[in-house]
Amino acid sequence: MSGVPKLAVVLAAGRGSRLGPLTDSVPKPLIRVGCVPILHRLLCALDWAGVERVVLVVGYRAGQIVSAVGPSWRGLDVSYVVNPEWGTANNILSLLRAAPEIREDFLLA
Repeated sequence: MSGVPKLAVVLAAGRGSRLGPLTDSVPKPLIRVGCVPILHRLLCALDWAGVERVVLVVGYRAGQIVSAVGPSWRGLDVSYVVNPEWGTANNILSLLRAAPEIREDFLLA
C-alpha cells in the first residue's frame, strides 16, 4: 500500500459512559471541544489526509450522528452501519458489523 487508504472506518457506536453526564443526551462523537464536535474534527482530518469514503459504525443515539453528518461531509462520501448491540459489545463487534462495507485497505478510527 502506498499513500493513505481511500476508506476510513470510524467506530462511533458506544455511549462514552466515562464522560458521565456529558453523554446523557449527546453521543460521545458529538461532544464539543473548542465549539467543534469531536467527530467533525476527525472527519476534517480524514478529508485533509486524502480519505474519500467513511463508514461510520453507530449505535447509541445514532440518529443524532446521522443528522450531524449526513450522507457526505465536505466531499467525503459517508455511509452508516448500525451496531444494535452497542451497549453490550466491544469495538471488535462494531468492526465486524462494518466488514461487508470493507473491500479495500482502510484506516480505523
